[in-house]
Amino acid sequence: MGKRKTPIDWKTYNNELVDRGKRIAEFIKFFSKDKKLFKKELLKQNKGKKGHPYEYADRLFILLAVIKAITGKGFRFLEGFAFILFDEVPDHNTIWRRINKANPNILSNLNKTSAARQKSGTIDIILDATGISVNGTNVWLDEKYNERRKRLWVKLHLCIDAATKEIISVDVMDKNDNEGKHEEFSKHIQKAKKKGRINRIYADGAYDGKKNFELCKKNNSELVTRIRKNTIDAVKRKKAINKRMALHGRSPMQFGYREEKAIEQINWDEFVETKKYGKRSGIEGVIGSFKRFFGESVASKCFDNIKTELLIRCDVWNLMII
Repeated sequence: MGKRKTPIDWKTYNNELVDRGKRIAEFIKFFSKDKKLFKKELLKQNKGKKGHPYEYADRLFILLAVIKAITGKGFRFLEGFAFILFDEVPDHNTIWRRINKANPNILSNLNKTSAARQKSGTIDIILDATGISVNGTNVWLDEKYNERRKRLWVKLHLCIDAATKEIISVDVMDKNDNEGKHEEFSKHIQKAKKKGRINRIYADGAYDGKKNFELCKKNNSELVTRIRKNTIDAVKRKKAINKRMALHGRSPMQFGYREEKAIEQINWDEFVETKKYGKRSGIEGVIGSFKRFFGESVASKCFDNIKTELLIRCDVWNLMII
């Protein structure tokens, strides 16, 4: 393992961790103490009801969803914990139903005024995916019968702001899906464009594709990724052929946009230095911190509920770092 080029400022790092806790505390305090907004939403949801079961305000379940993401506890724990904040709380079945049927971006909709979410002039983004295991799948059977089998897991596909480390776009995919396919790549680019004009897109070799490069060219963005070796070798041969054709006065073969980018990578070390490809590692730090804080597994079993659980975690992450 190589040595760090810059020393760690532990005082600044520790203060940043404390600030993350403060932001979550302020969020919980705001949601639990602002009785006027809570009562206003409560009356709105129960207006005109006759004989219908009591409808709890969405703010209560947003708050409980944040607490669940932070603690990793179950819905029965949330039911008991809620008594410290409110006199009347729903049962755990109601909490489960309301959290999982809610809009997955419930926190994003409440943080539109955040400075980090404001449109900026130009941004650099980083894309990558990581595996999240589905907790409890066959675990107790394996322990009982001393067996080992493949665990069930999903992919969490992230797009982050290289400067602020904010998660701009997120998608939950099946473990067999390719995060670098054009449809998936295009979806994240469209969401990132709402934040500002994209200058560079850093990603690993999984995103190397002709359609992805053409989309970046159309948006006046630059895709900084490692192009496949066989393409670079083909470009070298094509350049050699063009050189011979020029000696005979013949028109050279044209290079496509992806091939032009492959020419830049013939000297890989120079490419890394000029394009700052090392910035791609920024998302590895986000993924590592994300998993250390929230854990590497989810408790839900249904795919829709797994997706909701992970999307809420991403929103809580943004709450902490913004």
